Amino acid sequence: MHIDALVELLWKTREELRVLAEQEKELKTRYDLYKRELLVKLDEQGVSGLKTPVARITITESQVAKLTDWNAFTEYVLNNNAFHLLQKRPAANAIKELTTIQGSTPPGIELLTLRDISLRG
Repeated sequence: MHIDALVELLWKTREELRVLAEQEKELKTRYDLYKRELLVKLDEQGVSGLKTPVARITITESQVAKLTDWNAFTEYVLNNNAFHLLQKRPAANAIKELTTIQGSTPPGIELLTLRDISLRG
């Protein structure tokens, strides 16, 4: 296929993706609104779930960690050798900035170059 035709197909596909992304955003907003309304109604009725002709719903709960004091947390991790509490992912932008300043990457880090296509009109 000719390169002009490929670029045109790429452009049209990106535009289709943009339309779908906007539709998805609107649907997610509506979906989340309905879920919040259902949580209120189930709480008002004092039940944790119910079954309708369409579907069964159940309230689920999960806990997530919210960091409120970075210094206290990192001190705990260091003092208790609790590094398993951290996710093993470097801060990409900070690593790139440090590498630019120092001229080399920190120990244990390898920068990978990902290639892609930038499309502009």
